[in-house]
Amino acid sequence: MIKNLLKLLVLATISATVLSGCTQWPTEKRSTVDTRPGISFKAPNDAMLDATVKIDGLDMGVARNYKEGEAALRVLPGPHIISIYLDNKKIIEEKIYAGDGINQTFVIR
Repeated sequence: MIKNLLKLLVLATISATVLSGCTQWPTEKRSTVDTRPGISFKAPNDAMLDATVKIDGLDMGVARNYKEGEAALRVLPGPHIISIYLDNKKIIEEKIYAGDGINQTFVIR
């Protein structure tokens, strides 16, 4: 009788252990969405993508770093002045308003 009771206790313990491993805790996935405006550039030839980009007078590097379809320069929403320099000559200067979630592409000619 005690043997049967002991077997039953061991079986109940094993069953409880196995079943408790089968439960799944609720999961929660968090992610951050970047809704800042994006600016990218395209040009009729690749050499023009070596132009320097300035936003509000700050040097942001070359346009190639923000090529359309590959990357975008993220800026804060609001008004900005975009200046493009090729061979140290200003070829474009444009005032824009960048809105949340809006991506704009500029053609360098």
